[in-house]
Amino acid sequence: MKVALHHQGAIVTAETVSRTVGDDEIAFVRSLLARHLPAANGRLLESSVCLYTNTPDDHFILDRHPASERVIVASPCSGHGFKFSSAIGELIAQMARGEPLAFDLSPFSLARFR
Repeated sequence: MKVALHHQGAIVTAETVSRTVGDDEIAFVRSLLARHLPAANGRLLESSVCLYTNTPDDHFILDRHPASERVIVASPCSGHGFKFSSAIGELIAQMARGEPLAFDLSPFSLARFR
């Protein structure tokens, strides 16, 4: 079973991230398991650190570049976006082919950061 923190931790870069899972992080996750899923709070087999990218508002970017309609900007944001990869891929393909989109992408526009 994989158990992880989501949106917790320090803001880091690839150069400043610690590649060691801290004892405090393990203790925090174990406290969550003890409270919510005690049968899963067994022996720790492995731990690792991964970088998790997000936009400032925690939502994807799916838009055309403001300087060129020929450039599509897609930032599904790490693991969160992976769960939506088939839908995002379909939308990007529709954009690239100039087809009508199946969804309103305005919530994912670059303009929201201006």
